[in-house]
Amino acid sequence: MTIKELEEKTGLARANIRYYEQQGLVHPARQENGYRDYTEEDLATLRKVKLLRHLGLGIDTIRAVQRGAQPLGEALAAREEELSGEAALLAREKAVCRELRGSGIAYDTLQPETYLAALEREETGDAVRPEQGDIIRPLKCPWRRFFARSLDWSIYSWLWSLLAARFLPLEGTAEAASSILGWCIALLLMLALEPLLLSRFGTTPGKWILGLRVSDVYGEKLTYDQALRRTWWVLLQGMGLNFYLVNFYFTYKSYERCMAGVPSVWEENTVSTLKDTKAWRGFVYVGIYAAVILIGLCTYQPELPNHGPLTKADFIENCNVIAEREGYARQLEYDGTWQKASWEYDPYYDWDQLPVTYELLYDDQGAVMGVRLHIETDAEANVEDFKWQFAISYEVLQSRMRGIGAILHQSDWKEIPFNESGAYQCGNVMIQCDVVSENMALHSNSVWNDVNRQRQHEAAAHTEVGEEIIYEKVDGYYACTVTLTLTE
Repeated sequence: MTIKELEEKTGLARANIRYYEQQGLVHPARQENGYRDYTEEDLATLRKVKLLRHLGLGIDTIRAVQRGAQPLGEALAAREEELSGEAALLAREKAVCRELRGSGIAYDTLQPETYLAALEREETGDAVRPEQGDIIRPLKCPWRRFFARSLDWSIYSWLWSLLAARFLPLEGTAEAASSILGWCIALLLMLALEPLLLSRFGTTPGKWILGLRVSDVYGEKLTYDQALRRTWWVLLQGMGLNFYLVNFYFTYKSYERCMAGVPSVWEENTVSTLKDTKAWRGFVYVGIYAAVILIGLCTYQPELPNHGPLTKADFIENCNVIAEREGYARQLEYDGTWQKASWEYDPYYDWDQLPVTYELLYDDQGAVMGVRLHIETDAEANVEDFKWQFAISYEVLQSRMRGIGAILHQSDWKEIPFNESGAYQCGNVMIQCDVVSENMALHSNSVWNDVNRQRQHEAAAHTEVGEEIIYEKVDGYYACTVTLTLTE
């Protein structure tokens, strides 16, 4: 029989029937269409439960009697004793009311101590009024619900990252996922996917992992329209559209309402339930959250217009994108020379201060596989310009590394001492330094360590200009060749 028929035959409300089902007192079968099919045995059980609840037996007691763990007679005897105590209390309360009324005492002159002593008794039993309290209560646990929602949002953002990596190769997915476009797409994904998940499964990935489920007040799955309305109000009033900083305010207000037992607008006609609080759920949650972050990092690619094997034109375009983005005042021309940039002009910059020979290296297929930079001088010099060109070249070559490796090795080159010869592996780029120096010191403030600085002080006089250090000529000669080569 249907739940409507069961309501008519038992006189119980549908919410009571769902509650008793949740408590394991009845076990209806499921039809192919997902609806519950109640039997005559379920009907008889609910009638028994209704009677025992009217007699004041608690749910745990009824469950124990039903399973045979406690005889019915023993449970009724215990309830009789409770009722006797309640009857005695009622009699005392009636006598005190009569005495107070007969004394004519006003509220201002009332002395309660004497009358309270007459009413004191030891509280016993777990008596509950008949089925009035037998409904599924609104779920609190705000932090569990918050973490479930956070994981869901991370998954929607991750899906956008995958889409961006596939269909928007000109953008770095790590940047795009946090951009306005990524934010809008994540909102749309949540509005599109969450109602489907709630109406089909009654939960979302985050909720499922943490044991949460959403249903209507009768325990049935939400319709798509109900789920869509719920998701919209969660986004709007629960998350503030997850807009930066605004979401903190809305999340806090949601927390306050939850702890006060005040339902939020999206909880109207819906009920959230918690299956259990087993510890394994927390470990699984952390593991999946870490996996989402890890996969997101693995889809990362630098924000450059060209990826994969690069032609000469591709390489030069990437170099100039980085130069403009970083504020470098030069641009790489097709003939391999660095000239004054069209996007910036600094009248105090000495464009001929440090001539650099810049040579691209190619593989058998004609793709750029490396860069060779050479400086040679016997005059006052500063290698800051050399450092810029080296860093840009390294970033373009290293951009062919995808994922976590690209992130971990972004700044490895800064540890290389350019006053010494040697070979260094940085991510997927091999750096070979060949240095020739006779009584000459050159310095870039961001790449040499303290030991090298001490050597410079011993080798040459210097003057400080702003944050840079320019080393003056000490009769001598300096040459440095740095070759960057892809090793993948």
